[in-house]
Amino acid sequence: MTNFLKHILVIVCLLMSGVVAAQKANPAEMERDNKDLTSTQALEYEILYDEPDSLNKLFVTFHPLYAELFATNATFGFSGQLHYFYEKKWDAYLNGRKAYATSFDIAQAAGENRSTVDNRLQNYRFFEGGFTYHYKDETRMGTAKITPSRAGLNPRVVQSTVTTNLKVPALVRTIIGIRGGAYAWGSSVNLGTIAEEQGVNIIATTGSDTLRNDDNLFTNFSSEGFFVGGSFTQIRNIFIQPYGYDPVNNDHIFNLYLDILFSPFMRLETIEKDGTPYNVDVMAFNNVGARMGVQGMFNRGFGWTYNLELGLRPSLQQRTFYSLLRVGITLGSRLRLKRSGYVMH
Repeated sequence: MTNFLKHILVIVCLLMSGVVAAQKANPAEMERDNKDLTSTQALEYEILYDEPDSLNKLFVTFHPLYAELFATNATFGFSGQLHYFYEKKWDAYLNGRKAYATSFDIAQAAGENRSTVDNRLQNYRFFEGGFTYHYKDETRMGTAKITPSRAGLNPRVVQSTVTTNLKVPALVRTIIGIRGGAYAWGSSVNLGTIAEEQGVNIIATTGSDTLRNDDNLFTNFSSEGFFVGGSFTQIRNIFIQPYGYDPVNNDHIFNLYLDILFSPFMRLETIEKDGTPYNVDVMAFNNVGARMGVQGMFNRGFGWTYNLELGLRPSLQQRTFYSLLRVGITLGSRLRLKRSGYVMH
């Protein structure tokens, strides 16, 4: 239990350092950066719009690749997500992921080849739904980093002092959120090595037959739980026209979150061998966990997205740590037939 609390403390410290870094720029620093911009960069530009409050309402995401290294099971596959923003009040999402096939589900693939019991193994799957209340949602002047495109560059107007990286004054929308939701997942798992680590024996439900812990005792595990936590989001949505360059924008939506996870429902499928059921109730679980993650996407009709997550997921004892990476494409929609901005090509 002491090690578990240490893991929680490390995750909390990482989150706090991320929030401090995100909020590092104060008004004095922004003013100094803006003065440096006008004095060192011989590049004029026109702001076409600067509206971080004007977002797509619905984002539909497909991740053709996710990689999850989970102490219970490592998998590689695809995932999808729906994310809806309602004004400056709340947002909600639904997502799910699944391993490509048995060969990309490490525990299931190993069980199909080496299991010494009769259980039919399931493919890994994970589903989650969440809701975030915008406890604080405000827009203030800040800065945005923009890299002009040279596709339409006119060499006659470029001077040696022009830099290709701009930091321009821009409105920044900051959201402090209170979030919560539920999740469910299932996976194949090898109880042989885990039972040995936990120091328990898997015994037949009738009689005294005991399975060897060094055998490959594969079965199925499922869990349903809840999470509650907080998030820090920054949104920029500025579009400029640099003189001699193509129009360019910064419409990044960045989200940092920390959650406490609780799973009151965890089940192991009874092991069957040669027609004899074996009791798995001796296995110990960790019902509480935590996670920290960063997620980014762009306020466009078509863009890309990323998500990195680290944490301790409620699972079998000593099998809780995991890391997750997702990369995908996003389609954004305002859910109304009205053109209200510029289209990026």
